[in-house]
Amino acid sequence: MEGKQTKRKKETENTKEDRLSELPDCLLHHIFSFADATDAVRSCTLSKRWRFPNLETLTLEDTQLRGIRKFSVCSLNLKSFDFLNNGNLMRYPNCEFVIVAPKLTKFKFHGYHPLDCSTENLSSLDHIEFNVLSNKELDNIYHTDELKQKFARKVLQMLNALHTAKSITLSNKVIQVLSYFPASLNEHPSQFLNLKYMKAKSIRKSSKKIKIPRLILNYFLKSSPLLEIS
Repeated sequence: MEGKQTKRKKETENTKEDRLSELPDCLLHHIFSFADATDAVRSCTLSKRWRFPNLETLTLEDTQLRGIRKFSVCSLNLKSFDFLNNGNLMRYPNCEFVIVAPKLTKFKFHGYHPLDCSTENLSSLDHIEFNVLSNKELDNIYHTDELKQKFARKVLQMLNALHTAKSITLSNKVIQVLSYFPASLNEHPSQFLNLKYMKAKSIRKSSKKIKIPRLILNYFLKSSPLLEIS
């Protein structure tokens, strides 16, 4: 009797299957779209199959990075990446944000404090869209001109980390922040050598065209003299 139970147990163990790992990429991506970033990252340690090597589109919304020193997005096939904050004020002064995505063509950064960003091999990057805090939010957090200038430097540093982009869309918030602190523009020269097109965009729907100040245009024109404004 005991021998039969042992045999049956072995047969059960041999027939165990990792059914989740057998699911197609599209379905795995859909399942993990309902998980927060922390749980999704932790799941990758369970199976190499869950590390999404074929992921082409990634959207992270209201991601909590508190207590995380380094947040890396590494994907050889990633083409579009949106990092969005829809209203929560979050500050991550000690978090390093790393992007390794040689096929990335589009990156959107919306509503966050600028991060300490480093990139590797973004040679395919065509377009970035960049938006940070509003003036009201900025005033509530950075009370002095010195702190606001530090914020402007952070914006420039993150932008320049994405310097391989060929086109860029800046929100009216970003333009206002940079315009108020021209000293930061002189301290951190533009590294955009391949930039061909620039556009200003209002976060609120408006038919009024946003004018990019001359000092910001000159900042980018120094490194990209053939830049066109649309």
